[in-house]
Amino acid sequence: MNKLFLSLIILLSAQICTAQDSINSIIPADLFFEHSLKSDFKIAPGGDYFAEIYLNNGTTELVIIDINDRKVLHQIPLAKGTIDDLYWVNDERLIFESEGRIFIIDRDGKNTRMLVGHIDFQEKSKGSAYSKFKYNHVVNLLPGNKDEILVETFNYKGFANIEKVNLFTGEKTIVADGTESEINIWILDSHGKVRLGARKEDSGIEFFEINQVTGDVRPFTIHIGDKAYSVDIKGETVMNQEYTFFRKISADDKLFLGSTANSDTRKLISYDLRTRNVETIIADQNYDAGDFFGSDLEIYTSPDTGELAGIKFEGITPYYKWFDKSLEQGHQELMEQFPAYFHDIIDTDVAKKRFVVHQWNERKSGNIVVFDLADTTYTPITFLNEDLDTYQLTKVRSISFTTRDGERVSGYLNIPSQNNSKNLPLVVIPHGGPWARDYFELDGFSQFFANRGYATLRINFRGSTGFGKKFLKAGISAINTVMIDDIADGVSWTIDKYPIDAAEVYLFGHSYGGYAAYMSLMKYPQLYNSAVALSAPTDIKSWMKELKNDEEGFSYEFWNAALGDKNSNFLKQMSPVYLAQNINKPLMIVHGRFDPVVPLEHAENMYEELKKEDKDATLRVIEGVGHSLEDSKSMGYILEQAKEFFTENSKNSEGASNSESY
Repeated sequence: MNKLFLSLIILLSAQICTAQDSINSIIPADLFFEHSLKSDFKIAPGGDYFAEIYLNNGTTELVIIDINDRKVLHQIPLAKGTIDDLYWVNDERLIFESEGRIFIIDRDGKNTRMLVGHIDFQEKSKGSAYSKFKYNHVVNLLPGNKDEILVETFNYKGFANIEKVNLFTGEKTIVADGTESEINIWILDSHGKVRLGARKEDSGIEFFEINQVTGDVRPFTIHIGDKAYSVDIKGETVMNQEYTFFRKISADDKLFLGSTANSDTRKLISYDLRTRNVETIIADQNYDAGDFFGSDLEIYTSPDTGELAGIKFEGITPYYKWFDKSLEQGHQELMEQFPAYFHDIIDTDVAKKRFVVHQWNERKSGNIVVFDLADTTYTPITFLNEDLDTYQLTKVRSISFTTRDGERVSGYLNIPSQNNSKNLPLVVIPHGGPWARDYFELDGFSQFFANRGYATLRINFRGSTGFGKKFLKAGISAINTVMIDDIADGVSWTIDKYPIDAAEVYLFGHSYGGYAAYMSLMKYPQLYNSAVALSAPTDIKSWMKELKNDEEGFSYEFWNAALGDKNSNFLKQMSPVYLAQNINKPLMIVHGRFDPVVPLEHAENMYEELKKEDKDATLRVIEGVGHSLEDSKSMGYILEQAKEFFTENSKNSEGASNSESY
């Protein structure tokens, strides 16, 4: 076992240091979507040991590695079931969560026992057995308390308590009671002090503050200047909200907020809960520090002080800013040693001398390594997708262009490696959402088609998140107009600037991206050859009605605001199923049998309407998957079918230069 670990270190070091591309050939389609068998990478508080969860031939194992000696100490089979999270309590003991239960285990695998179960035997309800069920997860390890941890416990109604649990006796003490106050989740500062509570309502999320003396809760507001602001999240107002709570509080009473007050882009600010003092942490004139849900932003707090240590947010590429000198120094050392990679710090020891780092770029899924700040040594631990990383993938080019009405829009372009063709076919891949965005990353769709000889284009059209509120709001009431126009303008720009065959431009989109494929074929038939639409909504009118009838209050109000017009005829005019007669290019429709987001009827009804109009349409229903089509084998099949479909419809009988039959 230790020889194998040493071999892995040598192999990883060679690949990172030389950044070599060992294989330039056809890559199996499913390989782009393989999930790593290893997860939950954690370093012990003292920095000498590393732990990970490994799914080994169906058995879940806890692997313990001695970092100093670079050897595997223990490979411990765990109880059956999914492991949801892993923590070091100290250098000798660990905690792992599994399906709502919490277990404690010695580093060598001995003395394993369930610390918190998911059956509440003290529940006196006379209802069903289900009423005794509870779900638990660790919320704070209380580093200054060697005997206890904090656990959040959800009852069958979804209300949460914070309980202090003794690691030796299992004794529990309620710290915050959410049953009486109907709190669904508690928000603690980084030292484990309960500060706020959140209640999920049909219309969104409401925040409450807790009185530290009485334990009572009251609606939470922030006070800036002479005004009070709510940070509640409501579907109809979330895109216009001036202050967004990112649900993180440091040990020094700093609450982190996104703010668009007096700014087009979202700033990250801190708000002192005691003094109400506001400080700007980061403000970028081009990019948002997190979106209106708090995504695309990571806030790091120091393991020793609990104060703000650093942030990461998404621009054209990831951007890091550090406030902790040790983390800043470590990150800088890694950037200097391995400038071709991004370095995400995912865990540190207490002294901040050793860091667990995910190294990656747009061509490599990446590695997990341990970096030692004291001597700048580097210990590779594991690949995340070893098989894929042996192949040569294409570089991602960041692009930007000006639309017909003068807006600057950005995106990402992949050109096939070692391709000298002057007439490349192009696959346009609109992102889903549409209130989302594309990233500088290893994108499986793009790399698959690039590997088959296609250039690929991903565009952050107006309405995408991350580029300021003006850019975001330009997408309101425009999912079938401005967004589609921006995609078309990006395609035209790419054809003008790169060696693209204008007769060989294809569309491949998932969710909203599939909807964009439908609408693009209708609005710009001269621009596109054919399209593949995955998991795409086709009847916006009926979909909105379903949201309303299903009492999906937040989703309904969000989309009501995002669509911008509640008129029934307006919703029909943006629904592809009512416009099937306008599609005059070949179309493949793909949908998961068990899609809970966009029901299968959307695909089936669209296909029926297309066949009534005698259109060139194909329907593929994928069994056993939902909206995300998440199974790698299924996704591999879909991509190969799409490639074959594009080849069949190519004006060039040979299709893409790197084409093969499967």
